[in-house]
Amino acid sequence: RAFAEHFHLHPMIRMNTRVLRALPVPSKESAIGPAWQIESESVGAEGTHRLEEFDALVVCNGHYSHPRLPQVQQEGRFPGVIMHSHNYRNKEDFEGQRVVVVGASASGEDIAREVAQVARQVYISARKWQNPAWATDKAPIGSKQNIWRRSLVTTVSKDGSVHLADGTVLDDIDTIIYCTGYKYAFPFLKEARVITVDDNCVSPLYEHIFPPSAPTLSFIGIPWKVVPFAMFELQSKWVAQVLSGRVSLPSRAEMDAAVKKFESELEPHGTKLRRYAHCLGDDQFEYNDHISEICGVAKLPEWRKAMYYATGMNKRSRPEDYRNEWNDEDLRLPAQMEEEQAMRIRPVVVGEPMEGSRA
Repeated sequence: RAFAEHFHLHPMIRMNTRVLRALPVPSKESAIGPAWQIESESVGAEGTHRLEEFDALVVCNGHYSHPRLPQVQQEGRFPGVIMHSHNYRNKEDFEGQRVVVVGASASGEDIAREVAQVARQVYISARKWQNPAWATDKAPIGSKQNIWRRSLVTTVSKDGSVHLADGTVLDDIDTIIYCTGYKYAFPFLKEARVITVDDNCVSPLYEHIFPPSAPTLSFIGIPWKVVPFAMFELQSKWVAQVLSGRVSLPSRAEMDAAVKKFESELEPHGTKLRRYAHCLGDDQFEYNDHISEICGVAKLPEWRKAMYYATGMNKRSRPEDYRNEWNDEDLRLPAQMEEEQAMRIRPVVVGEPMEGSRA
C-alpha cells in the first residue's frame, strides 16, 4: 500500500475485479505483437462487466493458490482429515494426533516440526530428501523426538491406515497434510491458445517470461526456488523496457530456438523432470545477471547471494529455530547500507511507454 501511494498507483488499480478472458487481437498488431482484448467483471453488489483492448498484457497472478496433489490410491473413504498446506493455519488443531506430512521441502519440514510440538507422532513421507542420507535414517528427529522420515505414501485406506512405498503401514492416522506444492493456473488464457501448462511446465516461454508467438504477453514470477522479489523486479524492468521500445527482443526464430533447446533438456527428451522446468535454485543468480545485462542495469549485489546460501545453511543446521537465530550479521550491514542509500535517493521515472499504449 505504501509503495502504491508513493508512486500514485491507486488510480490505475481496480480492486475486486476478476479477469474472465484474455484474447489476442491479430488485426491490431504492433512491432512487438498483438493487442489484447480483456474481459473482466467487478465483484460486488454493483458488479460491472467490461470488454477492453490493451496494447500488452502482463500476467502477475502468482502460483501459490492452486494446490498440487499427488496421485494416491484411495481404498474407501478415509475417516480422518486430508488437507493441503495451503489451508494450514495453526498447530493447535493437531494436538494429540498421529499426523502424516507428505512432502519434505520447505513447507513440509516446517509444518512437520511445528505440528510435532503438540501432536503424538508425525511422519514425513517423501519421494526425495534434501539430504539423501535421510532416506534410510529411521531415527526420530525434532525437539520432542516424535518425527519420523518415511517413504512415499501410495495408498490411503478407509480404516485410517496409510500405506507406504516400502511396504510399511501406518495405522490410526488422524490427519494427512499434503505439502506438495502448487499448480500454475491461467484459466483466462485458455481460449488464447498461446501457452499451455503440462505437468507444471508453462510453455513455450522465452526466458520464463515471453511467449515467442505473442511477446506482448509476458509473465512475471514464474521461476521458483528463488529469492523472489529481487528477481521479479528485474523481470519487470525487462518487460517494461521491451514494451517501451528501449530494448528489443531477439527475433521470433531465435526465441523459438532457445525454447526448443530448453524443452530438449526436459523429460521425455532430457533428464530434468518437467515439473521442475521453472525451478532455478542455484541457477537464479546467473539468470538475474543475464537480465541485468540485457536491461543495462546494475547486477544484484553479492551480499544477496551470500545471504541466500547462509540462510540455507542456517536452516539445515538449526531446523527448529533458524528463524530466531542466525550468524550472518556481516551480511546484514551491506544490506542495511543499501536500503539507507535507496531511501536517500529520490526515485525518477525512466522512459515513457509507446505513444498511446496501454498495458
